[in-house]
Amino acid sequence: FRSAMNHMMTKLARQLSRKSDIQVMPEEPMSRHTTFKIGGPAELFVEARGFDAAVFALRTVYLAAMCPLVIGNGSNL
Repeated sequence: FRSAMNHMMTKLARQLSRKSDIQVMPEEPMSRHTTFKIGGPAELFVEARGFDAAVFALRTVYLAAMCPLVIGNGSNL
């Protein structure tokens, strides 16, 4: 199961990183993105710069049958 999940994440990261306005960071520490500077690694952290990039990222994630967690400035975690 873990191997299949890693393969799916790698494939998803590859698809997302094709766009220049999307930054993909595997195993990114959430402490870098939260108000209180706490949190473990996200399997795949995606930063979309702009509305169109965000729509593309969300659509791509949903088509991969995954559920994204959308965060703002990190104070809602």
